[in-house]
Amino acid sequence: MHANRKIAYINGKIFTSDRENLYAEAMTVEGGRIAWVGAQADMPAGPYDETVDLQGRRVIPGFVDAHEHPAPMSTR
Repeated sequence: MHANRKIAYINGKIFTSDRENLYAEAMTVEGGRIAWVGAQADMPAGPYDETVDLQGRRVIPGFVDAHEHPAPMSTR
């Protein structure tokens, strides 16, 4: 992984854990850390080193409880 890369993830179903807004469409990652999450139309302007089209796929953050059962979320 390149530590200083800026990556935009678009067209996804990104789980946020925010009860008011459970899913976002896009996120940006800078230096290996999530920098921004929200509606694709509101995504900060680039430039980005890479743009990844998630094609509607789900993204679940990697810092969830180790005993989490993500399968029930896959049907929402």
